[in-house]
Amino acid sequence: MRSMKMFSLALLALLAACGGGGGGSGSQDTISVTFDYGAPRRQAMYTAVYTGDPVGTVPGAHFAVVSGALAPGVELDPATGAINGVPTQPGSYSAAVELTIHGYSGSARSTFQQSVVDVSLDPAPITTFHAGGSFFFQLGTLDAPDTEGVTEDAPHGVDLVYRMAAGSVLPAPLVLDAHSGLISGIEGLPVGVYPQLVLEAVVTVAGVSHVYSQPAVTLTLLPQGT
Repeated sequence: MRSMKMFSLALLALLAACGGGGGGSGSQDTISVTFDYGAPRRQAMYTAVYTGDPVGTVPGAHFAVVSGALAPGVELDPATGAINGVPTQPGSYSAAVELTIHGYSGSARSTFQQSVVDVSLDPAPITTFHAGGSFFFQLGTLDAPDTEGVTEDAPHGVDLVYRMAAGSVLPAPLVLDAHSGLISGIEGLPVGVYPQLVLEAVVTVAGVSHVYSQPAVTLTLLPQGT
């Protein structure tokens, strides 16, 4: 009689097998597979997610989302079960992924949960400086609550550029680095008050640009020693 096969999910469930006939005339082959995406993730938009291969190398494995959904920009690799990509929409996402293996009966599931937090361009907490220094400063930071935020080390496929908003011009000799958002040249700036400086961050993913603006800030440079 033809031998039947099954596989088991070590952490979550032991799956039923289609056994051979009675009296020991049949046999069963069993493999044990650990399939677990772990705890829910919380991250800012435009930051990369990658789970790695959740079951390692298993010939004949096939993964599919059977309920729920992944965040826009995030994809499931049907051959490895890896989930990766760059989320582009805020929200809470939960996707049940089913694993089947060719030649084995049954299936197993694990749920990938992700909370994607919208970002904002937050004004710098300090915009008052003293003359005579030589340093960099920022007008704003692209951030999201309770996450690492978005930095100049944007993941592959994401272009992050800082610029001054239309009609807002940095006073000479200040220079904005478009990649990092850092501003240099303050050591040569005359003492004074420079209002209505508006920074923008432009995030481009898959050819689509998203522009974030901060409220206008005032830069103040005080005399040395005051």
